Amino acid sequence: MKTLSTPLALLCLSLLGVWAACTPHKSDKEYTDRMHAEHQHESPTATPATAHGTHKDVGKMITFGSEDGQEYNGYYVKRNDTKANAPGLIMIHEWWGLNDNIKAMAEKYAALGYKVLAVDMYDGTVATKSEEAMPLMRAATNDLPGSRNILKAGYAFLKKEKAAKIGSIGWCMGGFFSLQTAIALPKTLSAAVIYYGDVSKASQNELASLQMPILGHFGGLDKGIPRSSVQQFEATLRDLKKNVTIHMYD
Repeated sequence: MKTLSTPLALLCLSLLGVWAACTPHKSDKEYTDRMHAEHQHESPTATPATAHGTHKDVGKMITFGSEDGQEYNGYYVKRNDTKANAPGLIMIHEWWGLNDNIKAMAEKYAALGYKVLAVDMYDGTVATKSEEAMPLMRAATNDLPGSRNILKAGYAFLKKEKAAKIGSIGWCMGGFFSLQTAIALPKTLSAAVIYYGDVSKASQNELASLQMPILGHFGGLDKGIPRSSVQQFEATLRDLKKNVTIHMYD
């Protein structure tokens, strides 16, 4: 586990201005209640990290899949000059939902040449207060089969878009779901990036099935994602001879 300095930690942890948005640990209800109590006066705030790149391509909301009458929607963006086989990226929002902040981040990655699909885990609902975000996150994390279906549909969409390789990335709750994307697609996902998401729920059997590189970024002072759970996650992956890189910011 690599430990980095405090200034860099603050930059990465404030990437989306979402100090309040980490994922469940132990009891989902216990965690979300504690998060609500600690961050009840906070709201999502954009940071300079979401500024547009050189190519200011704007995406559009699309329906990328459905199951049992439930449509899966997301924000899709790519550069006008993106190569046909450019890599794809499944982007998963934090507990506020698919807001303008996440869309701006999708545009930033698209400017780098990715085909980016920012999936909506909340079916169109966007929270601006902690008490609104809490039940939304709880519902999404409690229904893992349903949430994984959304992520797999996102992968299928990007394959139809001819993305040669497809990875996942997410922050806080989205970091949790980035790992869940890897678990749902253990042989086909090309890479998974986890920004301070809960990694304690993945079983050894699930981790043993993973065949892609895993990159994780975590905060040493994050009470929601204890350092010990990250250390155990990394140790398990290393024991399984997996390709894992973990950065811990202090």
